[in-house]
Amino acid sequence: MNTIEIPERDILVELPSCWEDLNGDQFACVVQTWLKLLDGKINQDEFRLIILYNFLGIKRGPFQDMKDKRLSREQLEDKFANVWQLTELLGWLIRIEETEDGPAGFLNFTEVRNWLQELDNDGGVLILGPSDGMIDITFGEYRQAWKYFEAYTRNHKHADLDRMVATLYRPERENYLRLKHRPDFDGNRREAFNPYLTDHYAELLVQVPFWKKYVIYTWFGNCDRWIKEGELELDGRPLTFTPIFSKNKPLDEDVETLDENELGMTGLLYLIAESKLFGDPAQVDRTNYIDILTALLYWKQQSDKIKRSPL
Repeated sequence: MNTIEIPERDILVELPSCWEDLNGDQFACVVQTWLKLLDGKINQDEFRLIILYNFLGIKRGPFQDMKDKRLSREQLEDKFANVWQLTELLGWLIRIEETEDGPAGFLNFTEVRNWLQELDNDGGVLILGPSDGMIDITFGEYRQAWKYFEAYTRNHKHADLDRMVATLYRPERENYLRLKHRPDFDGNRREAFNPYLTDHYAELLVQVPFWKKYVIYTWFGNCDRWIKEGELELDGRPLTFTPIFSKNKPLDEDVETLDENELGMTGLLYLIAESKLFGDPAQVDRTNYIDILTALLYWKQQSDKIKRSPL
């Protein structure tokens, strides 16, 4: 947090300096304002100004804008000199990357924390999402969510976005309050994943604001990248699944990685089922995604040892 004082307006506030500092309302403002920027309704300077005013708790109405229009250029520059300096403290929100069209700004949102654990809709149905890092989803959930994630990335059809969210977000289990006290409770508060109910659950999302779906879409991509490239902890030890996804292998290594196989997720499902470790394909789909990756990593490590051992 950065402590900001504006004596002339009797303002003393803490200005967020990272995503962890944001509260729910501030987070919503950032995402909604970013979408306006993407739509071309505002520019980057206006984006930072709107966010700054929100963080400082300053409200600007149409009358204030009318007053500002009467000021000269010098008066405006003097009035907003300090404001523009403060906007520099919001640089952490946007990252600049080189593209084919030159430098471009992107929302620097790489969080794997699930900011939207619950979704409300007009029907009064509480819809629940996965935990932070998406570590509690099944292989079946991941396979289907990834399919719709890729589809929406390509065509931006809202139906694909709704189905992706409906795959991960489902109503609370009907008997959750009773089950959570049982010693054999599996910890899952959401209804069990059923691909045949995805379209039905997608209908519950029609009235959910687009910005929330956009957050979930971005969050899914963040979690997927973190699981594939980051470091998790298993039994108190660091674990990375990079070897089973990375294409950047040593020249003497010919073990195929997941990103290189041409069978796709469905083919992988049946290959795992053949091992009988988790059961038939239906049981594999009900297995935790991290457990599946852990098994794949173990098999790859064993395969690497065999290929590297002298004959």
